[in-house]
Amino acid sequence: MDAHNKEYRKLLKETSDGNPLGENIVNISHTAYGIVAPGQPLPEGVPKNFHLKQRAQACFFSGRRNDIAQGKIGIFKHERVYLEYHEDLLQNEQDWVSFFSHPDNYVHAEQTCGILGTLATIFRQRGDTESYKKCEEVLDMEKKVLGLYKVSVYALDESERASSIHCYNELEYKYCLIRFNLYMYTKQLDKASPYLRKCLEYEAKENVSDDDQNVLFFLMMLGLQPTLRNVKSLSELQLRKLIRKLHDFSKSQMDSEGEKASRERVALVNVKVVVKQRKRLMISKLAVGV
Repeated sequence: MDAHNKEYRKLLKETSDGNPLGENIVNISHTAYGIVAPGQPLPEGVPKNFHLKQRAQACFFSGRRNDIAQGKIGIFKHERVYLEYHEDLLQNEQDWVSFFSHPDNYVHAEQTCGILGTLATIFRQRGDTESYKKCEEVLDMEKKVLGLYKVSVYALDESERASSIHCYNELEYKYCLIRFNLYMYTKQLDKASPYLRKCLEYEAKENVSDDDQNVLFFLMMLGLQPTLRNVKSLSELQLRKLIRKLHDFSKSQMDSEGEKASRERVALVNVKVVVKQRKRLMISKLAVGV
């Protein structure tokens, strides 16, 4: 796998930056059915449009690399490539399901979840009704691939299982976070509860730092410390109450901000700022014994 990664990076580097999506892109991929290489017939069992997955993964990898280097997120850049891959997953679903179901193809399932999660985020951030529908459609496909990925990683040898399960948990968390945000923005509050719970559990178990938390700090709105113990004891009624508080707070912020395209994002950012301010105040009070 290390040799494959080195070859992959070499080929990616040789690709012209001026034409990153051109036909001259060359990829070599290892699959359970054999190596996929330029100029060679596809091994039996590999989906006929496997090159779409290769292109999407190359864009996903180069996009993350460039964005990290530049300190920004440019996820819209390769939308067309991600969309073409998603459309093929829909049109040839059975072929892809069969491919991802093989335990030795788990890396391809993992990579596909990252691509679909990025595409879903693109649609969600657009903020219009049609984009929200497309976001949910993409998430439905990611859910299927994520389920196949889970089966494969839990069947791995013990030496590989721990790191792969950690990767699965992170992908599931990101998937649930997109679902939660989607249902909050579309006011489908009754659907948001299980996804918020999953995200709370992940951030508490992984001891995610204050700056990197997306949801755990919300517990402060219920007067609870953001701890794993409190997350585990959170009742369904409390969870729904929290979702309602978040919705009401966001609505009040939207009203004050006006009808701007980014109003939902502004509202949730304001929730985060206010809650963190309250958290710091509580900590300071404990420190001085108030």
